[in-house]
Amino acid sequence: AKKAGSAGREQVLGSKTPNANGTDETGGSGPTKDNIYFGRLTTGMIKKKKGMGAKQQLAKVEGKRKELSDLRKEDAAKADMLEEKSKWNKALDLAKGEKVKDDPKLLRKTIRREEQQKKKSGREWTDRKKQVATQIKERVDKREANLKARVEAKKMKKQGKSKKSIQKVLLTAKKGASGKARPGFEGKSARK
Repeated sequence: AKKAGSAGREQVLGSKTPNANGTDETGGSGPTKDNIYFGRLTTGMIKKKKGMGAKQQLAKVEGKRKELSDLRKEDAAKADMLEEKSKWNKALDLAKGEKVKDDPKLLRKTIRREEQQKKKSGREWTDRKKQVATQIKERVDKREANLKARVEAKKMKKQGKSKKSIQKVLLTAKKGASGKARPGFEGKSARK
């Protein structure tokens, strides 16, 4: 079944490997013109490893090291064999292009960096929440001041006050509760 599958794959890819009689396998009748052959290096079944966190990887590496040291006390030859096997597995993984993370020093550094990043993002989040809360409070205060000014202007209109005094009340409300003018208009003095 494997041979049939690989032959089908080569047919789809358009392999040009010559037969014994000089013709290529794709069905052509002449000798092949190019002598380029592409090989495939297989190192076993390709498994997609699940990503472990740095803490889990550190625990795994330390566990293996402890297990190896315990085994070395009991049987040194077996421990050497196991260590060589793990080195070969590491070399194969590196040849496949996988990242091998088995250095405890680097793993600890990674864990420390991740913890610092978590703390930093936590601080930024609390700052952001405070900032949003103050912005909401400022908007509510400004709205309430505008509503009060509008009510006050309506009362003044009913009392028959001048338009100038009514507009003065509305202008003070537009400046907001802080009393600041709009950006860009801070330097202008109030006209009298």
